[in-house]
Parts: sequence; C-alpha cells; structure tokens
Amino acid sequence: MKHSPRSTAALPMRVASLAAVWALTGCGGGLPAASGDAEAALPASATTNGPVGAGAGVAGGAGGATVRVGTPAQLKYELCRSSSGGACTDAAPRTVEIATTIALADTEGVATARACNCSVAALRGMLVGSNKTVLGIGATAAVKGRGFLLQSGVSNIVIRNLSITDIGEGPVSGGDAVAIADASRVWIDHNRFARVGRQFIATGTGDRGGAAADVTISWNEFDGKGAASARRDDRQDGTLLFCGKGRMTFAYNWLHDFSEHGPHVEGDALVHLVNNHFQDGARHALDAAGRATRVLAEGNYFENVPVPILRSAEAGPVHALLAQTPASKAACSAALGRPCEPNIANPMAATNDFAEDPAVLDAAGAVPSGSLVSPWPARKVPAWVSAGVGVGHVR
Repeated sequence: MKHSPRSTAALPMRVASLAAVWALTGCGGGLPAASGDAEAALPASATTNGPVGAGAGVAGGAGGATVRVGTPAQLKYELCRSSSGGACTDAAPRTVEIATTIALADTEGVATARACNCSVAALRGMLVGSNKTVLGIGATAAVKGRGFLLQSGVSNIVIRNLSITDIGEGPVSGGDAVAIADASRVWIDHNRFARVGRQFIATGTGDRGGAAADVTISWNEFDGKGAASARRDDRQDGTLLFCGKGRMTFAYNWLHDFSEHGPHVEGDALVHLVNNHFQDGARHALDAAGRATRVLAEGNYFENVPVPILRSAEAGPVHALLAQTPASKAACSAALGRPCEPNIANPMAATNDFAEDPAVLDAAGAVPSGSLVSPWPARKVPAWVSAGVGVGHVR
C-alpha cells in the first residue's frame, strides 16, 4: 500500500507539541488504522518555522532583505552576490523567494568530459552564501536542472518548500541536488527531490572530509522513480550520502522507490534517523561505515525494503531497536533519559541487521539536553509523514 503526500492532505492540522526527533527502530506490524492515526493531530514540526534536532536555531536570512527571483541569473546572483576561489563571500542575511519554476539545465552548456553527456549546470551547483534562506512560495515553486552548493565554511542556511528536480539524469549522470562540503548550521525542509543524477543530498567531500555539522533534514520527499535507464530497477541508486564530521538529524522524511544507500553514513559523524518512512526499496536503506560513525535510528517505518540496515565487515556502530526489552529500555533510559523507540519492518526483512551498539548511546547521551528529537511510535509514521511531507505545507 502506497501513501501519496496529497492523499491525506485534508487531515486535521491540530498541532501537538513535540520535541526534536532522531530514529530508526522497529518491529513488525501493519499500517496505521485510518480511524485512529489518520485523524490524529500532526506534530508541530510539520508546519513550524523552526528546525528541530541538530540544526535547531538555524535562522537563515531572517532579519535581512527579502527578494523574489524568477530567472536563473537573478537566482544565482541573490544566492551569492560575491565569491572568490570557489568560496561565496556574501554573508549578508537575505531571504530569496521563488514563486515559479526556474529552469537552469541549459544555462551553461553541455559537459562531455569523463563520458558525462550532461549539462554543465547540473555538475556545478549554485553557490549559496552564509545567512541565506531559499524559500518556495506556494505549492508549485521549483528549481530544475541545477542544485545548490554549500561549501568553504558557509553557515546558517535554510532551503525550504521547493521541488528540486531533473538534475543531470542520464545513462552517465552527474550532479547533486544539495551538496554540503565544509558547511554548518543547515536546515533542509519540506522539499521534493526527483530525477537527480547523483545524490539527492550529499555531505562531505571526496576524501571523506568536509565537515557537515549541525544539519537538520526534515519533512522532505525523496522520489527515486525515473532514475537513469542504466541503473537497475529504474530506481534511484545512491540516494543520500552523509560523509564528514558533526551532528545531523534526518527526521520525518519519505524516501521511496530507491535502490540502495538511503542513506550511506561515513566519517566522524553522529546521525539521528527518526520517524522516516522508507518505502519500496530494491535493496538496502541504511548502511554505515567506519568505527567513528554513530547512527541512532528510532521510530522509522520500513515498508517493502528487503534490507532495512546493511551490515558489512566495515560497518559502523548502529543502535536500532526492533522490539523493546527490559535491558534495552534500561540502557536507553540511562543514556538518553527516555526509552528508545523501536522501528517497524513491514514485512519483516529476511536479513535482520538491526543492532544495539552501546557506543551510539554513549555518543547520543553526550549531546546537550533537548537536542535529540523525541520520536513518536513508528506505527504513526506512514499516515503522518504522508500528510505533512513535501512542498505546499509551509505556513
């Protein structure tokens, strides 16, 4: 059973207060009953104007000028009015509004190097300066053909309420929708990503460096359908790449019709996956690599995903419950001040790599109080995420 983000748009929007969340925990079970969860109030973060979790406090361009753009040249200029050596030096606070579709694929010619027959724009994301908000207006705001590049130490950036699509897709593809390399304090919220040649979101650089600290990714739809024909299953292959250092929160997102790496986590990072809906994966969702990696997964719902968590010889520590036990409740309560929320796999995966690594609880327990999102039960995820995810919900 699939859940369209529009199919439950008429759900009541009574708001309940909720603290920040990280999650990936589960046990078997069915979808929520329509008479119960479908009528339940959405959490406050579905419509709030502030981020939860690792990116809490990110304000973007608040307090600065507001400009509305409608052409590629206007958008590129307002995102970064000055740069030097590939670094954006424009740190003036500014909100950049988009109320239409801005097509960027043909703005810089075609690249054929390295067998990539794709647009130069797709390969080169648009530089974004510090203290910027990129905000879609309404339910139809869109950027096509080119993504956003946050690098060289920029900070305090918000990207909300946009469809970001059609970037470098082809038999040999290139281009990320959002690339974060040596940037901090970022909030990516209520967007729709589709038909992207490489990753929907990638953090870190090619050498697994590039700090990505204090990042919250919330209420986004990641649509893997229509990926390059050379890929298996016609689904998005490497979808999310979280490399580098720092804390990240990945909460209330819907990732569907994907092949694998949703996400791949690597480097000196503490990542909290909470209350996400992973649906219709061809292979695996989460995989973590390296002993410095820490992944806390709570309250996630894995639907038709053969391998929710992939564990290899180089796997990094993951704490993700499938069922609550007295021992697990005691361990989480001691570290976090509350029990961890189990995840759900429906149907139950044949390969079960859910794990309870105490190193993750040690790292999460050292996070300042209130910085970890408090999850809701995983059974609520399909209905609530479908009702609040994507473009058109920002108030």
